[in-house]
Amino acid sequence: MKYRAYNAGCSVKEIPILFSDRKFGVSKMSRGIFWEALINVWKMKKEAGSGGGMDQFLKFALTGGLGTITNLAIFFLCADIFRLPEIPVSIFCFFIAATQNYIINHTWSFRRNMAKEALSLKKLLQFIILSLFGLTVNIGAMKIILLRFIIPYKFIAQGAGIACGMIVNFVFSKRLVFRRKEGE
Repeated sequence: MKYRAYNAGCSVKEIPILFSDRKFGVSKMSRGIFWEALINVWKMKKEAGSGGGMDQFLKFALTGGLGTITNLAIFFLCADIFRLPEIPVSIFCFFIAATQNYIINHTWSFRRNMAKEALSLKKLLQFIILSLFGLTVNIGAMKIILLRFIIPYKFIAQGAGIACGMIVNFVFSKRLVFRRKEGE
């Protein structure tokens, strides 16, 4: 309530209340009240336009999932069906999925941060260069799995590599490529 009043332009003054520790009885706060309070804080932040952290993460994860599906489908066709070498195929899949992910992240996941910026080759290249760190982790994990384990399809190792590389991609993307400019 105080948050909404403050956002509406009202002046807010806090008067501290001292609560002594409970000595008898039990709390009247049920789990339902706790979850309602937690959800309402998130809803208020979202209404105020400042709930981007979780929204951006979920959208980034969905975008990454779509990129993973694209990557794995192309990788399966090229490496497992057409028997092309896995490293060049992995690199090719990376560029296709990274371009797709940049476009979706720019126009959907980080829309509030990028509202005043058009898609650009410079940002795409920055996204791809930073994602190369993730590709390095991806290929390293994939090769370790392929060398140490007997698996029926190479795309399983590629999937594990993608999961490892995604952590690196999220950190770099959030902090460097799609960060909100100062003053916005």
